[in-house]
Amino acid sequence: ETMKIYAEKIRSAKMIVANGPAGVFENPEFSIGTEDLLNAISSSAGFSIIGGGHLAAAAVQMGFQDGIDHISSGGGAAISLLAGEELPAVKVLCNPI
Repeated sequence: ETMKIYAEKIRSAKMIVANGPAGVFENPEFSIGTEDLLNAISSSAGFSIIGGGHLAAAAVQMGFQDGIDHISSGGGAAISLLAGEELPAVKVLCNPI
């Protein structure tokens, strides 16, 4: 029931940002939440961004990568960037020596 509500909201969203899987997707007994989440994201017309190595791996493993606009393996860094926080490595690259 919860996933049906999430899927409805995701499919009608203009932008979707997801970070991390919804459960232990590596175990087939617990992968349905992540699979349903990725299915909703990839079938949405909204711009989609997923972050984190685990969710990125799940998207590829489950075949949803083509329906997702941007996949970032840096989950924490992606969320920090979207939150407007400064990324130390980017700061160094932007400041000439």
